[in-house]
Amino acid sequence: MTTAILAPSRAAAPDVRQPSTAATALAPLGVVLLAAALWRLTRSGALGPIPGTGASELVDLSAQIGLWLGTAWLIKRVSSLAISHYSERNLRRGGGLRGVASGGKLLIDLFGLVVFLGALFGIVGVVLGQPIGGLLASSGLVAAIIGFAIHGMIADVFCGLALHVERPFAIGDWIELGSGIAGKIIEANWRAVHLVTIEGRAVVVPNSELAHGQFINVTAPQRYFRLKRTICLDYSVPGDRIVPILQAAMMATEGVRNDPTPIVLIDECNDRGVLYGLNFWVSDYPEQFSVSRQVVITALKFLDQAGLAPAYPKRDVALFEPGIRQIIRHIDLTSVLSRIPLLSRLEPAIMSELADAGHLREFPPNAVIVSEGDAGDSLYVVVAGMLEASRKDAHGAAETIGRLHPGEVFGEMSLLTGAPRSATVVAASPVMLVEISKNHLEPIFRSHPGVITQLAEIEAARLLSNHNAAQLSPAEHAEIEEVGFARFLRRKILSVFGHPIISSAVSASRALAA
Repeated sequence: MTTAILAPSRAAAPDVRQPSTAATALAPLGVVLLAAALWRLTRSGALGPIPGTGASELVDLSAQIGLWLGTAWLIKRVSSLAISHYSERNLRRGGGLRGVASGGKLLIDLFGLVVFLGALFGIVGVVLGQPIGGLLASSGLVAAIIGFAIHGMIADVFCGLALHVERPFAIGDWIELGSGIAGKIIEANWRAVHLVTIEGRAVVVPNSELAHGQFINVTAPQRYFRLKRTICLDYSVPGDRIVPILQAAMMATEGVRNDPTPIVLIDECNDRGVLYGLNFWVSDYPEQFSVSRQVVITALKFLDQAGLAPAYPKRDVALFEPGIRQIIRHIDLTSVLSRIPLLSRLEPAIMSELADAGHLREFPPNAVIVSEGDAGDSLYVVVAGMLEASRKDAHGAAETIGRLHPGEVFGEMSLLTGAPRSATVVAASPVMLVEISKNHLEPIFRSHPGVITQLAEIEAARLLSNHNAAQLSPAEHAEIEEVGFARFLRRKILSVFGHPIISSAVSASRALAA
């Protein structure tokens, strides 16, 4: 049998009117004035004799006790208002955000306890006329016994006060304890701090443990914080090739902050290879898990696109004299170009010719690779790094339209069709590009005329949903509707590379096919 406990309905609760704030604040003052007036009247005899044995003395004694207790209540109330006003003012100014919750209430309660204890001793010594030495001795003994019994709780209380003064965290902050537990602060009172871990578990930490131990507030002084993930790569791969790839991977991952800028550092060199540290910042603690996972996935993807893979544990067993080991700076362009969708369907022999004709170029950050509106006779393949593409809007202001990552191609429409550059591309990090120009493609088109049709079909499939990317005129749009995008691109390529050698080669290819 399952038992459910339901909360009482708010609609069934009786309508009880709460006293106003003004009435609550003036109540102690009213008690003091009433007790003082009663005591004054009984001392002056204005009330006259009160019937009953010792009734006048009893009224006088009650008035004095009420005066002492009312004064203590008034002092506590005034101090409570002052502390509350100070806390609210600090909260509005932002200074109270790092305080311990309920710290003001703790201070009010402790101060009120001291005030009422002073009132108690005043009543015993002044009103009742009894020596307070014995009371002090007895209360000291009782206090010692109680203190020994609850010394841990007392330590928590005073440590809570120290935390309130020092203000090392606030509600909503994430802290990591020395024991390895990490959680979000949901409540902090005068005995303990309550956390909720990332798994949703509740953890209660005594104030004394926080005050005497070590903890890290990962959300202070700023909410964002740094993470690091490492990837090991072989010694044969030069570092100046690896750093732009890993830098671009961090910059391309959603959730990684641009300020501070992600940075790649070398942590160590071990028996596997060079250990690269990917250092990046995320906006809040809970985001670290998904963002760091995506950073590693993107880094592996970009490395694979560049023909690289992380190093794995290995041990060399030499059955003959090993050769000289050195860093291999040569890049296998055939492997890199074969991963590009635009070129992946080309035959290996053609790919090898294209790789031999390609020119490897490097650019620093903020370098302009191509400018919108310029004539272009080359395409670029991104090997490492990241670039940003922008286009001018109606007012002439540059508007970012996308980012280019390793493995992507740009400038192909200008090369194949002779159209002007449709966007400005700027290096966002150190980049390495393969440039393939018109002069490189002409010999390949002459010897392999079928490549023209292949490139036209592949490019048509890529741009089928966005003809505007090619900056086409109305007449060209009409031609596309008539003959199809692939045939239109083939005609444009032939018009750009349309000298007799290619035209005759294409005709011969058609005749053989027939």
